[in-house]
Amino acid sequence: MSLYELLSKRQEQRNPVKVGVIGAGKFSSMFLSQVLLSPGIQVVGIADLKIPNIYSACKHVGWPQENIREVKNANEINDVAKRGLVGAIGDAMELIASDCEVILEVTGNPIAGTLHAAKAIQAHKHVVMVSVEADSMVGPLLTDMAEKEGVKFSMAYGDQPALILEMIDWAKAIGFEVVCAGKGTRFQPEYHYSTPDTVWGYYGFSEEMVKSGDYNAKMFNSFLDGTKSAIEMTAVANGSGLHAPEHGLGFPPISFYHLQDVLKPVDRGGILPQAGMVECVASEDRYKAPIDDNIRFGVYVTLHAPTPYVKRCFREYGVKVDSTGEYASLYRPYHFIGLELNISVASVALRHESTGSSLYFCADVACKAKKDLTPGEIIDGEGGYTVYGSATTAENSLKNGLLPLGLSHGAKVLRPVKKDSLLTYKDVQINETTMAYQLRREMEVRSRKGEFKLA
Repeated sequence: MSLYELLSKRQEQRNPVKVGVIGAGKFSSMFLSQVLLSPGIQVVGIADLKIPNIYSACKHVGWPQENIREVKNANEINDVAKRGLVGAIGDAMELIASDCEVILEVTGNPIAGTLHAAKAIQAHKHVVMVSVEADSMVGPLLTDMAEKEGVKFSMAYGDQPALILEMIDWAKAIGFEVVCAGKGTRFQPEYHYSTPDTVWGYYGFSEEMVKSGDYNAKMFNSFLDGTKSAIEMTAVANGSGLHAPEHGLGFPPISFYHLQDVLKPVDRGGILPQAGMVECVASEDRYKAPIDDNIRFGVYVTLHAPTPYVKRCFREYGVKVDSTGEYASLYRPYHFIGLELNISVASVALRHESTGSSLYFCADVACKAKKDLTPGEIIDGEGGYTVYGSATTAENSLKNGLLPLGLSHGAKVLRPVKKDSLLTYKDVQINETTMAYQLRREMEVRSRKGEFKLA
């Protein structure tokens, strides 16, 4: 039965899937805009530290303001939900304690996101983790926790990692070898050193434009400096078992017409050290000229024909292949982000299937210094002035005690760190009392014991 039919059935039974949303930003707003039009899903509550953000998000996407009620606890959320209303609350823990079936974690904060997800799992709720920043840091452990509790911990459909994992699953399920998988993005090597002060110039935004809109400089910068790409490709590697490059993503500039020509092993004429890699492709060349037919907002996989017969089929049905005829690619030119999130909600609640989970710990997001760091400096985390995220192997991360990006915000530098150097736990002083730190350390210990697959 299709997801739409399953949702329609819940609607007919007057038993919709009850959803709680933590975080009232852009991604949440996109979800809220579509859930009004989807059968069988009821948003029972939205939590945000700033209650006005909830009203603003709902108003922006067309929700009647009279349907939103500010509440103080889980019981009040349940009460307003029975009347078809939505509870607005500042305490995410109260939302988790309510009668919702699915929690959407959409804060984008790895520390808060980890806490919310862990508490929701412990409360026997399915979790759809939009905050991939947390997933890339402790996703394998949270997936394991969820399985033990009989619930699902899922990546968010509509975001690129889940869409890439869907393509990988499709390819593997029909017998193809996945040679490479990833997404497109805008990139230049100098962007690694971009800061919130320089980001608008790179995007071409005027001062007037920035002042007129709700633009978050750190958030935009995290996409530009390569951090977000490292986070998302780490999630894809951990969700699929594909390999991450040990020394960071390469961002080769490629159009979708040439994915299969370039993203194949070196010994077959490509650039990959081996088959089975994750990689981001740049949408502009190193001279900053846009590449025709780029996939800046899209996702892709490259495949290898396992037999001469399949190679012949590729040719007969017009599949775009490399010069050998053995390598092909499939791409999706764009993604709908939060507009597609209902798919995850329906999948975890009605099929008990995730739309991507971190089943391995084979990749990690390390921190590289954007500048020379001196003792006493405070690391400002993703998209800031001090570090950028760099994808690496979990083996390299564990062997060298690398500092995960998700734990870097607020860390105090203890000893000099040169520009472009990877930071280690020994380089900084961090808050060891957070659940995120404790779960991350637990995952590292268990990984060294072989409890999580490193490849």
